[in-house]
Amino acid sequence: GGIAIVWCRINIVVVIIAVFVQTNGDEQSRIKVQDALAVSQNEYRLAEERGREANKELTQEIERRQEAQKALTASELHYRALFEESAVGLWAESWPELKELLDSLHQEAKNDLDSYFKTNPGALAQCTPLLKVNSVNRAALDLMEADSQADLLKELPRQFALDTTGFLARRIASLYSTGSFDTEIVAYTLKGKKRHLLVSTSIPRGYEKTWEMVFSSIFDLTERIELEEEKKRMEQQLQSSRQFQAVATLAGGIAHQFN
Repeated sequence: GGIAIVWCRINIVVVIIAVFVQTNGDEQSRIKVQDALAVSQNEYRLAEERGREANKELTQEIERRQEAQKALTASELHYRALFEESAVGLWAESWPELKELLDSLHQEAKNDLDSYFKTNPGALAQCTPLLKVNSVNRAALDLMEADSQADLLKELPRQFALDTTGFLARRIASLYSTGSFDTEIVAYTLKGKKRHLLVSTSIPRGYEKTWEMVFSSIFDLTERIELEEEKKRMEQQLQSSRQFQAVATLAGGIAHQFN
């Protein structure tokens, strides 16, 4: 009977110890779960903050791009208005294919394109179709007596064919070597009227390597040239009149001496 009581007490102690161990293990597990939950909650909170910050930055970037687009549109409209309403004839062209062709030539040709075109007229003819015109303003159309840009561009091949001064070759060569070109030429309107023009062509900064933008301004010098020519004619007439008067005076003096 005493042994049974002892075993009973031992079993009770074992049970108590087992319960204690189990309870202690559950507590440690609970603590670990709580710690893991706290870490997860903190990471979630940080992720939410990063998400809000990213959304804020994205919203700001969208707003900046929208403002930039508005500014670009306004700038383009402003440029278009200035371009169209200018009293000076303006041409906006794009020659990237021509630039690629010129860059592919051997160095000797690139160093002296003017001479190269003179000795290779076929090369210049190859360049002509690569001169793309984007837009021409109203002043340029009026100057050339064209109703529309399409009418003017249709006339260009004939104008190139009539070029006997090497204008096109000199223009391309000067742009390639210096980035600009200025000259006075004689041209004819679509209605056949003679025009004295000052043509100034340049490549805007940032487009030197591609020639995607080429700008030309055309000034009408016809009235000034005609006035200068009229002045020269009057001076020549005056000079002739003075010479005739001098001869007449001399002849009169000689005749008076004989009388």
